[in-house]
Amino acid sequence: MTTEPESEMKDWDNPPFGNIPLTENQRKVIKDKYLRDAPNPESWLWGVAKNVAQAELLYHPEIARDSLMAGVKFQQKWEEVRNGDTSEMLLIHAETPRFSDKEANHKRYMQNMVTLIDKSPKAREVMTKWANKFYDMLANFDFLPNSPTLMNAGRELQQLSACYVLPVEDSIEGWET
Repeated sequence: MTTEPESEMKDWDNPPFGNIPLTENQRKVIKDKYLRDAPNPESWLWGVAKNVAQAELLYHPEIARDSLMAGVKFQQKWEEVRNGDTSEMLLIHAETPRFSDKEANHKRYMQNMVTLIDKSPKAREVMTKWANKFYDMLANFDFLPNSPTLMNAGRELQQLSACYVLPVEDSIEGWET
């Protein structure tokens, strides 16, 4: 565990602000579809925000990626995205064909993440900053991610992806561009 003051730990464990104004119907849908083990919508969205914020640690210049990827099977690839620009991809589970290997690999990655957040004040600062930003967007309904993210963030499955919806022209010519 960290040596941080109890107040900082409490801030990390609880949503950053009070009750989200919701209609009775919104509360019912959220309770029936998303809450599961969360005691209220605020705690649920705070869990989603913290989980999504973890990705920021992979790309932050002051966080050593080595500690996150120690013992984790992965491949790093660079792909051209457009006009000569490149984008980095980290393929976690590279060369792990069996489900049991993928599961062990994922557990190792998550253990590394928890250890880094517990031991590194900088990692905790980055996570808290981004989790607060994401929570603010979620709680104000400025942005809501796809259903798999809302249902699975912070839970055992951790499947946060779904189909992407891209703006596509409504013509064959538009599809080709």
